[in-house]
Amino acid sequence: RDRRDCIELQINHWDAQMPRLVEAYLDFRSRSSDNGFSVEEHPEVFVMPENPWRKASLMARPHHTFPNENLIYHRYLGCSPIYPTIAISLRTLTIFRQACRACPHFSIHAQCKTLCHFHNMPYRPYLFQQLTQAFDVYLEIIHCVDQKIRVALNQSAREWRLRNECPACFYRVEDEPTLTFDWFVSIDGNNSLKRWDTRVYGTVPRADHCTARSTYWLSNEEVDNFKYEVKARQVFLI
Repeated sequence: RDRRDCIELQINHWDAQMPRLVEAYLDFRSRSSDNGFSVEEHPEVFVMPENPWRKASLMARPHHTFPNENLIYHRYLGCSPIYPTIAISLRTLTIFRQACRACPHFSIHAQCKTLCHFHNMPYRPYLFQQLTQAFDVYLEIIHCVDQKIRVALNQSAREWRLRNECPACFYRVEDEPTLTFDWFVSIDGNNSLKRWDTRVYGTVPRADHCTARSTYWLSNEEVDNFKYEVKARQVFLI
């Protein structure tokens, strides 16, 4: 058993409870006001700048199965799937997500140090790991919520974006003159990915079950369907 097994086991635990965490998050949002706090509770009870580490006993609900369901109900998210001892507020995770959208260079490492300075406490590497784990799960919850919204709006089809959100470069108007080249494409030939080639560095490849979740990308299987339809390149010798 090594670190890879621990990470894989942790991912499996999060996946097993993800549907219930999504429902708990939707329930939390239904009870939240515009500023992200629950309308049933007062933020002053939970925000204590003079004491960043605050122990609290949260009342569990009968329909909650996992500890993180109860934490999300009280606007927190644990850093561990089974036995969380540290929880981060959903508002902190939301603010960091919006900060990354406005400034992608703002790293989670900088966010962790910012929180340490805000609470007048020294930075520790394990704090970065805890914040990273909670933020990854938070993004997964947001993704599942977005998928539910797309299904409700009949926008879950893979080709919906291509049919309804036409890019500007493919937009045509009436009587538009024909150009010599319709559009240009520039790629780097995967030079960056070649740096991770195991044959170059002699390392053991690490199994990664994560897949890109975007309608802009096609899977290898979808691309391979056209591998025999590409015409062979003709080389002319002079």
